[in-house]
Amino acid sequence: MLTNKVFYKTQKNVFIQEVHNLLDFLVAYANREIGDDSADLNFKGSFCRCGIVIIGKREKLVVGEEDRYINWINRLIDGGMESIYLISGIDKISRKFIDNICASINLTCSYSPMLSKKYTAYVKYGGKRIKKETFLVMLRGKSKEIYVNSEKKRLITEKG
Repeated sequence: MLTNKVFYKTQKNVFIQEVHNLLDFLVAYANREIGDDSADLNFKGSFCRCGIVIIGKREKLVVGEEDRYINWINRLIDGGMESIYLISGIDKISRKFIDNICASINLTCSYSPMLSKKYTAYVKYGGKRIKKETFLVMLRGKSKEIYVNSEKKRLITEKG
């Protein structure tokens, strides 16, 4: 089981290759330098579709420019992303900012926070790894998709 889906008679090598591609994507994300806006933060495969939204520019947090993030998240949802990971610092301003974004997304579409947690990240800054306390929220659609037979493209959707 991956991304809350059950696969029945999936071509094993296709699925394995996609998981390898997802891991390559995550390694590239982990190795990016703080402030590098050129890194692709979205992964859209046949089975796994996720996006990462980094909420960290202090000037946007202080001014409260939530609309830009909300619009971007809505574009990710419209583009077929099933899980969206919001990542920020753990300070009160960042947490309030993320809470406001989640509340707005929950009102405007069928995505809601499924997981939130604090964790220690080791990020790259100035060519060195530094320790940073981080907050993560995973947004996910309220419906679950269960793939019964992907060769026949048969899909059953259950409302969660």
